[in-house]
Amino acid sequence: MEKAMVDLDAEGIFELNQPRMKVMINVELTPPSYSNTERALRLNDRSNEALIVWLDEAAEKLE
Repeated sequence: MEKAMVDLDAEGIFELNQPRMKVMINVELTPPSYSNTERALRLNDRSNEALIVWLDEAAEKLE
């Protein structure tokens, strides 16, 4: 699934109606784990505004 998101991102699908730096993409597992945070960091640029907010408000912390 992560590879599919990478491929879609490369095609520009996540920046059709807004700047990519304002869209955070991720593939999350349930129950939540730090692996969700690791994937978010791989799928998004560290300066992505939406990622920064997500890391602060919702990301699972390293246990």
